[in-house]
Amino acid sequence: MNDKNNKLIALFMGLKPHHQDAGYLIDESKYEGYEAIHESCFLYDSEWGWIIPVVQKIEEECGGVPEQMLHVSLYSTIDEVYEAVVEFIKIHNDESNFLCGSCGEECSEYTYSEDRDVDECNDCKTSNDEQQ
Repeated sequence: MNDKNNKLIALFMGLKPHHQDAGYLIDESKYEGYEAIHESCFLYDSEWGWIIPVVQKIEEECGGVPEQMLHVSLYSTIDEVYEAVVEFIKIHNDESNFLCGSCGEECSEYTYSEDRDVDECNDCKTSNDEQQ
């Protein structure tokens, strides 16, 4: 379960899936030459140096401590902080995703199409516009 949640955190932190090798992600901003990192190497669940930047990013994006993390304090264990982070990201992802009105897939960004009177993912919007 932690591997899945560690990957969830890594994606939240901006790492991208590496399409050539399953289970690998790349951090384009930190790894020159797009170095791939296997998801089993993430230490968000066991190292403070990994989880604290995630907490900082969450606080920056929310303009403070979000409700899901109010119970976390200086005296919390890494397990408690990790669970709060995972809970926040899952809720954040659910609130951030939309269903495309054309393909029905979840997407994080969409565009309203006046021609079709529907919100579409950007891929469908581009594809549909090219077909017209």
